[in-house]
Amino acid sequence: MLQSLIRPHVLRLSVIMALAIVSTAPLCRADDLTADDRAAITESKALRNSFTSDPALLIDGDPATELTTNGANSAFEITIDLGRPCVVDGLRVTNGQTNTSLWIAEAAVGPAADDLPALLGRPVNLLRRPGWVTTIPLPPTVGRYVQIRFAYAQDLSEIQILGRENRPERHYCAWWGDVEKDLRQPMDYFADDLGITDIWLDYVETAFPQTNNNFGLDQLAATGVLEEFRQRGIRYWLGEHEWFTQMVNAPEVLADELAWQTTFRQMRSVYRRARELGFTGIVADAEDYYNHHAWQHSEHWGPDGLYYKRGRQIGELLKEIWDCEIIQMWEGR
Repeated sequence: MLQSLIRPHVLRLSVIMALAIVSTAPLCRADDLTADDRAAITESKALRNSFTSDPALLIDGDPATELTTNGANSAFEITIDLGRPCVVDGLRVTNGQTNTSLWIAEAAVGPAADDLPALLGRPVNLLRRPGWVTTIPLPPTVGRYVQIRFAYAQDLSEIQILGRENRPERHYCAWWGDVEKDLRQPMDYFADDLGITDIWLDYVETAFPQTNNNFGLDQLAATGVLEEFRQRGIRYWLGEHEWFTQMVNAPEVLADELAWQTTFRQMRSVYRRARELGFTGIVADAEDYYNHHAWQHSEHWGPDGLYYKRGRQIGELLKEIWDCEIIQMWEGR
């Protein structure tokens, strides 16, 4: 069932709608964005000393050809136009084949060559041996232009910008029953025809009690289907069907410490394993499908009530063990 999503990133709140409203976020697979024919160096500045070879050699894909300078303490700045908006989340730099460079002094990503917010704030060392490769993670950032400044440098072989083309999120809510029929066989349909970026996996092992027949996390991983999602750059989310609502079937439950300690232990076990298996976050479906009084215990409303207390405990524990994004699912029919 194809659903669509509004997700304001500040509120971390999502609303299921009939139309596809989309936003931007990183996917799972990182590509070399400079290998694309659309990528080009648009500006190269020698800040100290001068170039003795063409800076374009930095993105020609051949480590044997290198940018060279006329001094061991050179500094220079390279601006790359990726040719299209991308999500940039890393750099891979191959040092010079004979003479090497010490630092990336700063890296910046932005929508235009004159709008490039800095991402590092301090130098990062390159592995200083001839031809050695350094990979530097960056906070996932949407932009078309990347600017990198090198210091205490001499020669450099190759720069690779890591990430993927920016594309709108498209989320698919999978109420599934059979791994082969419902997830594996339609994989080409999900990736190619629908172009989904994210899949919500309901009916999987959860921390809260629910009325579904749950599939174990490790058993799901053993089928290989999670790896197939990763290979296709599709993020997968843990669906908490009836999150909170099936459990709170009477006001006394909110005060039942034994019940909540069980829930907290389940959270530690299930959510840690979900994180280890590469789940992106939680889709919280807090609809009271069968327990129609879950949110009606008015004596516990407000900041002094037990709804708030238990919600805060859940939030603090979740931040400790996973600190993931939560999509709050709402259905409109």
